[in-house]
Amino acid sequence: MSISAYQQTADVQLKVVNNAPDTRVNTGVASAKIFNISFSYLKKAYRTKVMKVLYAGRDAMYKVVMPSSLNEGSYMHWLQRQDEGWVVILGEPMDAKLLKAVTTAIGTQE
Repeated sequence: MSISAYQQTADVQLKVVNNAPDTRVNTGVASAKIFNISFSYLKKAYRTKVMKVLYAGRDAMYKVVMPSSLNEGSYMHWLQRQDEGWVVILGEPMDAKLLKAVTTAIGTQE
């Protein structure tokens, strides 16, 4: 007998405060959504969490917490879709196959 679990994702409203000297750019609004992804890499299955962050006027960014068995110096990676595909904007570079597996899972769960 198998039992499956489902976790409801929720949007969270965040208020971002910027201490810029220009008072016209002091605050911005962001929303974040946390969800689980599952992916396969090198014949092993992995499950982890992703946080999608939307800032006003910017493209979405995805914070991915990497499983410890895949950790190569950085537990977290910030990813972003760009015209040519996905790129790591913060964190250690990822193997191309791992990046493809993670981003495909993000696209499926989003």
